[in-house]
Amino acid sequence: MNIKPFAVSIAVFVAFVGLILVDLAPANVQIVHQIQRSLKDLGYNPGPLDGIWGQKTEQALKAFQRENGLPATGKIDHATNTKLGVGTPSSRKPLPEDRTSRPADHPGTDDALQNVGYINLQRLVNDSRMGRAARSEMQKIRREKEVLVAAKLREVNELRELINSTGDKMSPLVKQEKQLDLQKASKAYRRLVADVKEDIDREDRELVSIILQKAEGALQEVAKSMNYTIILKDASALGYLSPSVDITDDVIRVLDQK
Repeated sequence: MNIKPFAVSIAVFVAFVGLILVDLAPANVQIVHQIQRSLKDLGYNPGPLDGIWGQKTEQALKAFQRENGLPATGKIDHATNTKLGVGTPSSRKPLPEDRTSRPADHPGTDDALQNVGYINLQRLVNDSRMGRAARSEMQKIRREKEVLVAAKLREVNELRELINSTGDKMSPLVKQEKQLDLQKASKAYRRLVADVKEDIDREDRELVSIILQKAEGALQEVAKSMNYTIILKDASALGYLSPSVDITDDVIRVLDQK
């Protein structure tokens, strides 16, 4: 699958990785831990109080937002944090080494780091209108393939049942022919199952590739309109990124309008 990069070159990414980890991760882990602690104290279940943003934390935050009249986005925002009584990443005090430990050959680093976003490709494929249509098409294809497989399996079972029920009454020659027919049918069934799986996997990959290619324009549009300088496609490469920099919903909205 050949998709043009959605972000800056890998060289720029590598140059910023260390700075992102030093400048953002400790504060964000602390904020997430505070949110988890507040949610737990209020009777919600955010999962382990480990400072790691996971599904349980997001679901607990959504429940809190719904019950407090806030948009149930599951994302950290000022209104939610105010209700929870915790600080926001933007309100933290600079670390002592923020200004002195950064290399002098990276001017504008502060501005660049404030414009980092990431996109969840799996959610883009699953949640976009195009993705839902693709899943519906794939389900139709699977059902058609399943009909072929079921028909071949019936043929195998009928031959096996015929041999088991009337084999004693068959002449040796006829029985041998039926057993050969059963072997051929069983072999054809196994080959059909393998071919169907391969066809479905290939068609699935092609549909995903088409969606991601279509999404490229939407991603660039969001990046320009929101002035992003770096957009990551794999947040796990950094260990942690705040959900507040997830732009997947924005890209899906633009993509669905096309």
